[in-house]
Amino acid sequence: MYGMINKAIQELLTARLGEAAWKAICVRTNTDPTFVTMAKYPDEVTYNLMAAASEALGLPADTLLEQFGEYWTLANVHQAILHEKFMLYWVVKGNAPSRCAFVRDTSSLGTRHGSLGRFPRLGRVPFFRLT
Repeated sequence: MYGMINKAIQELLTARLGEAAWKAICVRTNTDPTFVTMAKYPDEVTYNLMAAASEALGLPADTLLEQFGEYWTLANVHQAILHEKFMLYWVVKGNAPSRCAFVRDTSSLGTRHGSLGRFPRLGRVPFFRLT
């Protein structure tokens, strides 16, 4: 799993149970409490976190997974709205490239930042194809 999933689990649990409970879950699961967003982690890290969270919240795993899905979706929708507002502001100010140029530039991050390849735990940089 990518670190962004584990970070979202952390955010959800911290919001519901507090920072101390999050750290206790990490100790119980023998997990480092910090995650790198685009780093890859073994799936068992995520499974162990969700199992411990299920126990801590007193929820069946399937209920917690459903609630996590809702949380993840709402968090990402919020981020998308903020991004769109930023892009709109950028366009209004006259500083923005076209959307095509923005996507093209985002897709070239992997080639423009050769240092990304030096980090073995980092996942592949996203690639977008314009059609």
